[in-house]
Amino acid sequence: MAGASSWSARWARGRSSRWSCREGEPHSPSPRRAGRGQGRGAERRRLDTAPLPDPLPGGKREVLRLADAPATEAVGAELALKLRPGDVVALSGPLGAGKTSIARGLLAALGLEGEAPSPSFAIVQPYGPPEVRLPVLHVDLYRLDDPDEVEELGLDDALGDSVLVVEWPERAGPDRWPDALRLTLSIEPDGARALTWDAPAAWEGRWST
Repeated sequence: MAGASSWSARWARGRSSRWSCREGEPHSPSPRRAGRGQGRGAERRRLDTAPLPDPLPGGKREVLRLADAPATEAVGAELALKLRPGDVVALSGPLGAGKTSIARGLLAALGLEGEAPSPSFAIVQPYGPPEVRLPVLHVDLYRLDDPDEVEELGLDDALGDSVLVVEWPERAGPDRWPDALRLTLSIEPDGARALTWDAPAAWEGRWST
């Protein structure tokens, strides 16, 4: 079976040069985006405090209380046991709420040794066997300026044999990945986290508290 680095290289070769880079190096913004970002802060602060999305039609919604960081990572570890190729896990919530902690717990349970880096600068951090049990793309869309830019990442092309774990999925637009398991974190006054999960019909019987 191919190593993780070769799997990552195969995925990256098909991507736009705008996003592709050697593993571990940050991506540089395109000229079109260079110089932008001024004035984006207000919009991103709005996303930080956005209300919960409407419940999914035919889906199920529940709320969990997570007392601390280990409890947040444990959610990811439990989720890892239920994943299948083609799944999308959408992680929403304000900065520092624990989205990356869930992703790290998930990747550790899939076999990743050491702490997974945040994909904030890389945009997409790929993992593949034997590093993890099944291919995973850990994605952070926070720096995207327009939902159309998601197409350039080639994420849907990878869904056939991979799992997408997407932070800031709202930046991709409201209608992308309708069958995603949506996990939304908020910070409680005492520092605990409230996790609202919305499971679509495609997840019936797989994800429950």
